Amino acid sequence: MPKLKEELSIKIKHLLLFSRRFITYLSIGSKMANFIALILSAVVIQAFIYEIGFQYSSEIGNTISIFYDSAIKTFTVIALINLASNYFSRTMSEIKTSYFIIHFLLICAFIPLIDRSIYPDGDPLIIRVLTSYPYQISILLLISILNISTSFIGLLAKKTSPPLILMISFATIIMVGAILLLMPNSTKGDISLIDALFVSTSAVCVTGLVPFEISEVFTTMGQWIILVLIQIGGLGLMTLTSFFTLFFMGNTSIYNQIAVSDMISAGSLNSLLSTLIRILGVTFGIEILGFFIIWYTIHGTMGVSIDQEIQFAVFHSISAFCNAGFSTLPGNLTNPILTGNSSFFVIISFIIILGGIGFPIIINFSEITYNKFINFCNKLRKQKNRQRRRYVYNINTKIVLITTFLLLLGGATAIAVFEWDKALAGMSVSEKLAQVFFNATTPRTAGFNTLDMASFSMQTTILTLFLMWVGGGSQSTAGGIKVTTLAVAIISSMSFAKGKNRVDLMGRQLSADSINRANTTIFVSVIILISSIMTLSILEPNIPIMGIVYECVSALSTVGLSMNTTPLLSTDGKLVIITLMYIGRIGIITLLLGIISHSKKTKYNYPIDDVIIT
Repeated sequence: MPKLKEELSIKIKHLLLFSRRFITYLSIGSKMANFIALILSAVVIQAFIYEIGFQYSSEIGNTISIFYDSAIKTFTVIALINLASNYFSRTMSEIKTSYFIIHFLLICAFIPLIDRSIYPDGDPLIIRVLTSYPYQISILLLISILNISTSFIGLLAKKTSPPLILMISFATIIMVGAILLLMPNSTKGDISLIDALFVSTSAVCVTGLVPFEISEVFTTMGQWIILVLIQIGGLGLMTLTSFFTLFFMGNTSIYNQIAVSDMISAGSLNSLLSTLIRILGVTFGIEILGFFIIWYTIHGTMGVSIDQEIQFAVFHSISAFCNAGFSTLPGNLTNPILTGNSSFFVIISFIIILGGIGFPIIINFSEITYNKFINFCNKLRKQKNRQRRRYVYNINTKIVLITTFLLLLGGATAIAVFEWDKALAGMSVSEKLAQVFFNATTPRTAGFNTLDMASFSMQTTILTLFLMWVGGGSQSTAGGIKVTTLAVAIISSMSFAKGKNRVDLMGRQLSADSINRANTTIFVSVIILISSIMTLSILEPNIPIMGIVYECVSALSTVGLSMNTTPLLSTDGKLVIITLMYIGRIGIITLLLGIISHSKKTKYNYPIDDVIIT
């Protein structure tokens, strides 16, 4: 009996040892499988790009189809390995249900590939759907994007600086966009690398400066690529990848979630995913609504087919909300085909404003609207015992709305005064009012133009430069130093002039960090502008200085307005503008935090002294 117990004990120990080794090997195998999945994901995307961007023979087409089938099988095996590894490591509860759904659809695509000969009378409908190209490529691309997004967010686990990752992500998308625009199926002819890089930067940085007419150089596919780059640039790559990872996986580290939460101003880690969903929901909701309204305003007025009207409405709705300023029409919105369509310009203006005030303000508005709706419903039901929902406009919302309103009102009034009988001469009163409103809106920072910017008076030109420099709201699709920066700088200056030892605004005391950020942004912005204007004036001696100033401010503020200067730029001049657009999109504070290492906080203070400043 004791011997039997001893043998049983030994067998149990061996079994436990085997189980531990099995789990260890399974974990190692899962890591290796994920690495293979990452490489395979990149190849799948490259194959898809090659398929849509190049002309190829039927043999190559068959090879691509075989590769897709092999990729489905490989991804299925990797999914099963990961599920087994997560099951034995007891992390199944951390994975989102959507993760299982996506991989279930993947396995469904794999099953018909095992043996198709068992259907002598032809494949059933479900088999034809699961083996169809649209289904398979959709699943492959979704899995590939999920794998790449997870790996990208994983960089945050290395304690890499989030601003540095943001800078690298935008640079990567710009390079990828340039490569896509160089594909034969993207252009109607050959374009240079510098022009492809320029247009890609302008699209990702939602600027709108282009050295040529988009419709004359790029095919329909090339224009759709530009539109995708605009959408990615408007939302931000971090927002998209974070959404994919958190929605489908849900098991990122706390450090990852804190870093992403800081970038999108989520109230807490619990609200991170909901904030991401709101940002995407608000973006696509406004763009879809804008599409329908734009299509309604231009339907039957442009002399083109329904398909062309739909493409025009989609492109300009996204371009307007993302404050990109790109247009598929020759001459941008100065094209005679839109002459007299004042409602179109008004709609575009409102879409620009919604994109430019910032996601936090729109989300705050949605919360307030929802609470008001609930209170109204409770009032109709006469449920007096229900607690009344409070709705509070936070200080950021108040600053952005008030400053935006004042800038729009002041800009529109000034343009009306300076241009009513000059640049706007010959128009009806309704057209003049629409043009006044539009041209007060677009410098902040959409870049659409309905009039030749060189035809404006010097007063309007200077006003436009100021509006471009200020830009829109923080964490919006707009550029510039931002309206909150301007408001904080003005309020802090007034407080200093009044002899106050603190800055108070709307019943709140502004933090020293906010004031320092505002002053730093303004100072560095001016330094960058002066340096770039001097550099460009040396590189482009034949371009008038006002055109150079206009181009530099427009690029740094990601506006896209130009005094017909962009086509005149040399290669070196385009590189300067590319750099300015990139800096303007990532933001001056992000640039400083990304390239300058942080110093450790000291636990001592030096004696305070005064420097003579008069």
